[in-house]
Amino acid sequence: MSLRTSTENVDKEAHVGFVKDAIAEYDDEVKKGNAGVSVGVNETIYNTLFTPDFNLPPLTKALAEQIRTGRLRIYVYGRSRWKDEAHDLDWCRWAQPPISGQIDENELVWHVCEDWQ
Repeated sequence: MSLRTSTENVDKEAHVGFVKDAIAEYDDEVKKGNAGVSVGVNETIYNTLFTPDFNLPPLTKALAEQIRTGRLRIYVYGRSRWKDEAHDLDWCRWAQPPISGQIDENELVWHVCEDWQ
């Protein structure tokens, strides 16, 4: 038996949500006939993604304060499906609140998300 902290539960719930959304999006793309991109061994592809425009400034003072105090987490999630592998690549990270109190890319410490299974 293992005990989970409330942050681990939130972390796992977020990861489960990312997985569900990614699988649903994949299924939608397959239905549309999109085969995706083929990538060979030792090949790399890059894609720049932009966050949706919610008619808000990029980061409000309230959001920055929530990130700084740990009430709001920044997550990065990626998923890849391989034709010749039994399992998909599932990559999830979250940023701990900055120790200095300043939200700066050099201050962020990233952690692996709680396993979703």
